[in-house]
Amino acid sequence: MTAWLDGVLARVEPRLQAANQRMTQHPLQANWLLLVAVALLLVLGLWRLLGGYHDGFLFLNQLFAGPDGFWQWTTRLGDTTLVLALSLVVAVRRPEAFWALLVAALFGILYARGLKPLVDAVRPPGVYGLDAFHLVGPGYTRDSFPSGHTLTAFTFVGVLAAFARARTPRVLLLLVGALIGLSRVAVGVHWPMDVLGGAAGGLLAAWLGVRVSHRWRAGLKPRVHLGLLLLPLGSAVGLWFADGGYPASDWLAWPVAVLLWWYAWFAYRPLSGEGR
Repeated sequence: MTAWLDGVLARVEPRLQAANQRMTQHPLQANWLLLVAVALLLVLGLWRLLGGYHDGFLFLNQLFAGPDGFWQWTTRLGDTTLVLALSLVVAVRRPEAFWALLVAALFGILYARGLKPLVDAVRPPGVYGLDAFHLVGPGYTRDSFPSGHTLTAFTFVGVLAAFARARTPRVLLLLVGALIGLSRVAVGVHWPMDVLGGAAGGLLAAWLGVRVSHRWRAGLKPRVHLGLLLLPLGSAVGLWFADGGYPASDWLAWPVAVLLWWYAWFAYRPLSGEGR
């Protein structure tokens, strides 16, 4: 077992050394994440000031009603289990971004877990009858603000956008996050203000994650990195046992789980001649 681990470490160490070198030579300028987050919070404040907490929901929910399968797949992309599983690809390609993502996730958890019970907002199924709007999936009624799926999505795309050097991929990533946020209104379980709050919180978490991980590089130590891989690998297994309340999305989640484990094996297998 020790020989096998040494072989895996021999494969991982050069990647982590390269990641440390990139972070030292090319420090990220991620303050734009904070600016976008603040802008979203201002929009959130104006929305609440000029309208009401429930404003815009019925219009957007009816406008984007159907196809249900598409919105199930899209909203599943904001599921924490799926996002953590997909972070395995980030761990292989850009270990420093993987570490930043995990640090950002901690800030995101604090943001969501702190606000949800504090605000204790009722979701659309707890306000309207089922004949008044389009509901896809489970009709949750409590802990509406902020949208957890949107928070997760914007934390993920925010970190990836921070590591992207060109403007186009940054914009595309944020548009993906916006689509996932919109899906929460389309499936009928969140108000538009919940989505704005989740998006702002996700970008704030991403900004903090990038800044903290740049200074605190514990996740780039080989053995720590390998230990952290248990999170995406375990999440990939979890995709087989929970559909997040959206069974139509399983055709996407199950193949992803298999492919990720296959990818992990080839990415982290011991170097030739090692671990025997």
